[in-house]
Parts: sequence; structure tokens; C-alpha cells
Amino acid sequence: MLGSTYVSDGSSTSNVENITGISGTIVDGISMNYMHGTAPDKYVDVITPNGGAFVFESQDSKCRVICYAGPSNNYRIINSAVVFGVLRDGTTTKNELMKIYMDYLTGTITGIEGSVPSVNSPALAIQNPCHGSVNINLSLPSRGNVSITLYDMTGHLVGEITDGYMAEGSHSIIWNAEENRPLETGTYLLLLQTEEHTVTRKILVF
Repeated sequence: MLGSTYVSDGSSTSNVENITGISGTIVDGISMNYMHGTAPDKYVDVITPNGGAFVFESQDSKCRVICYAGPSNNYRIINSAVVFGVLRDGTTTKNELMKIYMDYLTGTITGIEGSVPSVNSPALAIQNPCHGSVNINLSLPSRGNVSITLYDMTGHLVGEITDGYMAEGSHSIIWNAEENRPLETGTYLLLLQTEEHTVTRKILVF
């Protein structure tokens, strides 16, 4: 498989109890249960990165999901040994995980990227493209802890923009990449997480 190498078939009886996101990747902090011991849990492949990024591991520390952005970031794929439909909601729902996956695979960048939020979800807009600094505007429906992080297209963490308590309402954040970690030209993924929601946006850096 592109970005990964097959290791083994796994057990003929049971393999995966749960999967956990690898620290520093776009699924950091995510944990989901699996239908352990059922038919989909037989012969679950063990894979290892081969140019891709190891993002999910099972309870036995074996690699189960890999993200790959191609040799020149010209395409993106997700190699998963686990069946998505067999996952069970945990710290994140399957809908939220699918959104992260789809944003990683197909996010579109056109001018200012905003959202059409539901009544209770945060609204997030980013000036695109950007150079030197990242301008972020967000509106929070309620107060609480907010984390905003930046990842490259292999799923590796490149910057922690904010992590702490924020009041309800509108906020503007300017993150100076040059003062933190200079960003190479390319596409990045911004991830906003509150206690109840996850919102992602793509950023083009030139």
C-alpha cells in the first residue's frame, strides 16, 4: 500500500479492542472502541509506515491507520486496517472522525474559509492564503476550554496556537509562524477543539 508496508494478517480470532490516536498527529487524543472478537475483528492487518505517518494504534501498540500525502504532497490517502463502520463512539464520534478524515483528504481552499455552523458549534474563518502569520477569527457559542493546533499534511503537529479558557463570543487571533516555527510553502490543517466540537480548516502557506 502507498505510504505503508504490510506486516502480518493478525489473529484469526480477535485483534482490536480499541484504537488510540498517536500524540502529535491530527487524531491526537481520540480513542474509539472496536467490535472485539466479532467477524470484522478476524485477521486485522498489522501495517507499518513507509513514507506515511502512523496515526492510530490498537491497545497492543500495533499500527492500524496511516496517513500518506504522496511523495510531493500531490495526493492524500488514508490506509486503515480497521473497518470504519465497526468503530464505536468514544472521546470522538464517528461523524467527527470522518470529518477529520475528509478534511485531510479533500479540503478545499478558496479565499476566506469559513463555516456554516450548527446552532451550538463554533464558527471558524481563516485568511487564505497566508504568509508569515495566520489570521484566525472564531465565534464561540459558549465559554470553555479551546485548543487550536496546526498540522502538516502528513498529520504531524507543527504548532500549538492556543490552549486554554475562552469566553463566549467573537475572538481574533494572529499567530506569527516566524516567531514559532517557520512554515514551508504548502498546505496545512488547522484543528479547533472545544469540549463538544471539532472544527478543521485548510491553510495555504506561500
